[in-house]
Amino acid sequence: MSRVGLLEPSELVDIAHWLELLGHVVVTLPGIDAIGADSRGIECVVVSAASLRARPEAQARCDAAGIRLIAIVRDQFTDHGLLPSGVVTVRESELADALPAAVAHGVVPTPGAQASAAPLVAVWGAPGAPGASTLAANLAVELALGPQRGGARGRRNERRRVVLIDLDCWAPALVAMFGATPDVPGVVAAARLAEMGELTPAEIARLCVDTPYGVRLLGGLSATGRWAELSAARIGRVLDAVRRNADMVVVDLGSHAPRDEIALLDPLAPRRTSAAEAAASAATLLIGCGAGNPISLARLVRAWPAWAEVTTARRELVVSHVRRGALGLDSAAQINRACRDFIGVHPMALLPRDHQAADATMRAGQPLAVAAAKSSLRHAIRELAAELAGELLGGSAVAGEPTSHAIR
Repeated sequence: MSRVGLLEPSELVDIAHWLELLGHVVVTLPGIDAIGADSRGIECVVVSAASLRARPEAQARCDAAGIRLIAIVRDQFTDHGLLPSGVVTVRESELADALPAAVAHGVVPTPGAQASAAPLVAVWGAPGAPGASTLAANLAVELALGPQRGGARGRRNERRRVVLIDLDCWAPALVAMFGATPDVPGVVAAARLAEMGELTPAEIARLCVDTPYGVRLLGGLSATGRWAELSAARIGRVLDAVRRNADMVVVDLGSHAPRDEIALLDPLAPRRTSAAEAAASAATLLIGCGAGNPISLARLVRAWPAWAEVTTARRELVVSHVRRGALGLDSAAQINRACRDFIGVHPMALLPRDHQAADATMRAGQPLAVAAAKSSLRHAIRELAAELAGELLGGSAVAGEPTSHAIR
C-alpha cells in the first residue's frame, strides 16, 4: 500500500477511485507548491501529462522532496518527447497493467530488459489453425536437443535449457500436445507468485512440466475463463524470472492479434490479449505463422501490422502446410512473392504439409523428434531451430537477413 498524491484531481477522479480500490491512500494536493511543503508521507505523485507540460517545475519539486512523479500520457506525448526526462510515464491505454507497478515500484516494467536475459522467441499464428502451436512446441524441442557432436560411435546432443510457455488465452494446447495432465498449475500460478516477487527458480521448476525431451513446459490456462489473471505486468515479471533461469525461452501467443477486442472503451478494463502483447514486447524475435494457402496468407497479411504496434523486436514469417498445387505449380515462389509484395519480407522458413507426421505427434502426445523423427516436417523445423540458435546464441548468421527453406 502506498500514499499517492494527485495533482489536478478533477482530471484524475476515476484514477483516484481505482487506486483506493487497490488499497492505496490517495491524497489530494491543492497545487504544485504543496508537494514540498505538505507532502504528508506521499511516496509518489500522479499527474496528467497536460498539467505537467503546463507546470514542468513539478518535477523539480518532486526530486527535491524525494517523491516519484508519474505522468498519465497519451501516445503523442511519449512519441514526441514533450515531457521532461526522468518522469515515469504510463499510457492511458495501459493503465490497468502499468499504473499499479509504477505506483508500487516507481518504474513501468520492461520485460526482458536485462542484458543477461535468455533470448525469447514468441510465435503467433494467423486465424485458422496454421500450426503455430505445433511450430512453437517442436521448435522448443529442437532448440533443447541442440546440435550433435562427436563421431558416429560417440554422437551426443549438446542440450540446452529451454522453457516453453503457453500464453494462448483462447485455446491453450501445449499441455495436451506433450501428453501431460490438464490440471498442472502453469502460468496462472506463476503470474501470482511473480506479482508477489516469489517466483524463484525452485518455484519455476515446481510449476513447469519436465518433459523427457529437455524442455520445461509452463502450461497455459487450465480454464480459459481465468484469462484476466494474466495481465501484462504479471506476465512481464514471469518472463523476467524465467529468462534468468534458461538458455532460451519459446512462447506460444495464439492467433488473436493485439487490439482484437472491442471492449477498449474502458481503458482500465483488462484485455484478453494483454499477455500476448507483453510477451511480444519482451521478445527477441517474433515469428508470425500462416498456412500456405490464399485464405491463410491473406489473414497473415492483415494481422502482420497489428503486432508492429506492440513490439520493436525483429519480426519474421514462417509459412506452414506448403504443398504443390495450393498456389500453382511453384507454391514456394508464389508464397515468397506474395509476402514480399504485401508485407515486405521473405518467409524465414517454408514448412511442408505432412499430415502423417502431424497425426503421429498428436496421437502419441510426443514431439516430431520422437513420433516422426525422419519426417520432412521435423527436418524443416530442425533446420529452422539450428538457424535461430546460431543467430540468437552467438552464431555467425546475420540478424535481419532471413533465409527461405525451399520446398522440393
